[in-house]
Formats: sequence, C-alpha cells, structure tokens
Amino acid sequence: MAGDAIEHATAAVLEELVSFCPSPRDRANLGRVLQATREVMDKARDLATRRIDHLIQSGELERLAENALAETEGEVQPPPTPGGTSGTAPEPSASIPAP
Repeated sequence: MAGDAIEHATAAVLEELVSFCPSPRDRANLGRVLQATREVMDKARDLATRRIDHLIQSGELERLAENALAETEGEVQPPPTPGGTSGTAPEPSASIPAP
C-alpha cells in the first residue's frame, strides 16, 4: 500500500477506533478530537503549500539552494584541533636532551 490507500486506511482505522469505544460520551468526545485533528492538519498542509509557493515564486528557494551549494564547493575544512590549528608536534627544545 502507498499514498492515498494508506491515508484512507488510516482514516478508517481511526474512525473504527472511535466507534469501538463503549461509552457514548467518550465516542462523541473522541469523534470531536478526531475531527479537530483533521481540521488542524488540513490547515497546516495549506500553510506549508502557501509557504513553498512563496519561496518558489519569490526566487528565495533558488537563492537558498545556491547558497547551500556555494558553502560546500571546495570549502570542506577539517575541524579545528584543540589548542591550535597545527596538527604537528612542536620542535624539541635545545635544552631537552634527545633520548
């Protein structure tokens, strides 16, 4: 199953779960919660669609993608090492005899 079939199956399971509740008051309350949840989800999807459309139409999405690509083109640097940027050991001091 995929896509619409999963969405319809999910809705059916949730509706059956509400119907399964033995108390009429609980069934009514659960039904109201389920309906409110669907409405909020629809509003959130509408908002996401509007924001995506705005990003595309304003050219902001393309600018964001170009900036992200520019940051990664040849600019990958190793993380800094603690205590400094050098990864080599310091030269031995003349006052310390070599082993």
